[in-house]
Amino acid sequence: MPVRLIDLINSSDKILDVAGVEAPRQNVERMLERILGLSKVDLYLDPKREISDEDAAQLRGLIDRRLNNEPLQYILGETEFYGIRLKCDRRALIPRPETEFVVSKGLNLIKGRKGLNILDLACGSGNISVAMAASNPYQNYYASDLSLDAVALAKVNAELNDVSDRIEFHQGNLFEPFKKKEIIFDMILANPPYIKESELEILHEQVRKYEPQLALTSGQDGLDFIRRMLLEAPDYMKPEGHLISEVAFDQMDTIKDLVESETEFDVDEVIRDYSGIERVIVLKLSG
Repeated sequence: MPVRLIDLINSSDKILDVAGVEAPRQNVERMLERILGLSKVDLYLDPKREISDEDAAQLRGLIDRRLNNEPLQYILGETEFYGIRLKCDRRALIPRPETEFVVSKGLNLIKGRKGLNILDLACGSGNISVAMAASNPYQNYYASDLSLDAVALAKVNAELNDVSDRIEFHQGNLFEPFKKKEIIFDMILANPPYIKESELEILHEQVRKYEPQLALTSGQDGLDFIRRMLLEAPDYMKPEGHLISEVAFDQMDTIKDLVESETEFDVDEVIRDYSGIERVIVLKLSG
């Protein structure tokens, strides 16, 4: 029997709310936008419209997946990041708002310049390089990841945003894809794996169960990737080039000590995220 749209929204909202799902009504609205092909505004322009049994059944299927802690972004198959739309699935981490600070700082540093070589290291879904290339097309962008699946997804996102011709993709561990290439980078940007292996089990189930562990954890202290990146990057960078990286909420002091004692970088800036946490470190290679 057909059900009114507003009744379906309210009943589904209650199911998710009782289950403790964050922002339950927003989840329901996003699912219905996808199923019905409507905007959020359109959902409420005619709230008493009847929804077919087929569409209602489809919503119930999506609700069941959300109740099983599958992230909404994976359920919808897409997400938004820095004003662009990206395909999103289990091949790569879900792009987070905090990573937009990496992009914003990178774009600020290259403003008014052209022809720079810029690397998105551990690119995942390609969110950083695709957002950069969409915002500033006048550079030479590269993106690499150890995961071949992630690189494939990043290529799809480049195509979706019409920047495929601006980004060169590579698969490999850290700087391995560039060892035999004569590419020296002006800038490296990264949202690397930085969670301690011991903390994996305490992560929320929707992260632990669905997002790729390869992109989450990095050794006992969470710094294996970052440590190698900081030590190896100078061999692939121009003097006074910048490295911009997201880090964990409790790693900044340790990383600054590492930079000052063991690397050729200087700390140029530390950027706080929306919660006031020191989240992004901006480094400059000594000239």
